[in-house]
Amino acid sequence: MIAIRIVLATAVAALAGFAFHVVYGRGFAQDYLSSAGESGRLADLLQEPYPTYVVTIAALTALIPTLGKVIAWLLVRDKLPGVTTACKALWFTGLMMLISQDFLRMPIMNLLVGMPIDVWAVLSAEQWVVVPITCFLIAFIAPPREPKPSEKPS
Repeated sequence: MIAIRIVLATAVAALAGFAFHVVYGRGFAQDYLSSAGESGRLADLLQEPYPTYVVTIAALTALIPTLGKVIAWLLVRDKLPGVTTACKALWFTGLMMLISQDFLRMPIMNLLVGMPIDVWAVLSAEQWVVVPITCFLIAFIAPPREPKPSEKPS
């Protein structure tokens, strides 16, 4: 029964998210963006190289999803297989990569629509490098877990 509920939760949640993505993201939102562009409302968007304040805000807001990963690590580290921090960090990396659509889904979709493999590899490599680096840094720098009372030496 547990396996059925896992499959059902995965399928229903993915279907709901995908349906909204297609109807809204590839429908209304895309049409709205095109309309805004055609009317000239996007002409004043900043272009690279971005001013220092944009780069600063980008760096500061990068703390938000990273904090989420730190919190996730603190919540799941004891449940991950392995004894060593390195082994647990490897499992955590796999979990974080599995969660992100940038790891497998988007590379598969990019290949499916005909993106040249060299372009695909260059675009995909960023996530394949950034996620493991951040996960291992989190695992080794985050505060260690407090031993349970039954584990404390007497």
